[in-house]
Amino acid sequence: MRITSSLHLVEVVRIDNKSSAHVAMHFENSWLAKYPRPLNVIHDQGGEFIGEAFQRRLRVHDICSRPTTAKNPQANSVCERMHQAVGNTLRVLTTLEPPTGADSARQLVDTAIADAVLSCPMHVQQCLEDHTWRLSLWSRHDS
Repeated sequence: MRITSSLHLVEVVRIDNKSSAHVAMHFENSWLAKYPRPLNVIHDQGGEFIGEAFQRRLRVHDICSRPTTAKNPQANSVCERMHQAVGNTLRVLTTLEPPTGADSARQLVDTAIADAVLSCPMHVQQCLEDHTWRLSLWSRHDS
């Protein structure tokens, strides 16, 4: 999962394994291919992020690696909250209709991810609708 700290864009991708090479490939395909290159990537100290393949990918794109301190869940709170939302959705979906095989399990994971990610834009839109006066204040041009 990747989130911008300034724009709060969320990109969640189902991965097949936690190898550094696999995560680097998904980072390249799902983030770097869609959005402008970030200056920094903040990540925990999991092997998939501190591994050579992921670190090499950052160096190739001239992105600074910023690992969080060990055992500091507050530093990763937005990601942890998104993981919780995906997990809660998965628990409900598997209770209602347990997967019958690998394909149906992948479908449930993809549905849970889509549900969690779609709730973010709707929340942002609701905030914008509730606070339009703040937006108009920032869009004023002084003559």
